[in-house]
Amino acid sequence: RCTVHFQRNFLAKVSQKETEVMTANLKVVAQATRRETTEGLAQGFADQYRDWYPKAARGAWRPVWTRL
Repeated sequence: RCTVHFQRNFLAKVSQKETEVMTANLKVVAQATRRETTEGLAQGFADQYRDWYPKAARGAWRPVWTRL
């Protein structure tokens, strides 16, 4: 999947109220230039939202970030 479709699918699992903040956080992860940085940011993102949005923060999205 492309980054845009991944983000749309991801954001479909969060409340409308949180969409703007989540979009900004996802962009930070997606725009990282080094794999190690991307993985660290993605893990931090998942840790931050795991309790509120367990479906969105599941590890299934992790392989997507490694292709960015």
